[in-house]
Amino acid sequence: MPVHVRVSGSLKEQISPDFTLDGVRSVGEAVAQLSLPEDMGLVIIVNGKLAQWQTELQDGDVLLLAPVVAGG
Repeated sequence: MPVHVRVSGSLKEQISPDFTLDGVRSVGEAVAQLSLPEDMGLVIIVNGKLAQWQTELQDGDVLLLAPVVAGG
């Protein structure tokens, strides 16, 4: 089973907002397949819980990526 990836905000302009990835073992691997820079400010949620680059992914997980929004 694949990992379900959802994106929000400005990422929808770069990536389909809802798709799947096969064979990824961590959040970092998933982001690398999306060609997003590792230094990009992202909020990472896996199955409704805050996650990090090294968070392991399992079949059927839902990975949500949202850009960090800052203002001043």
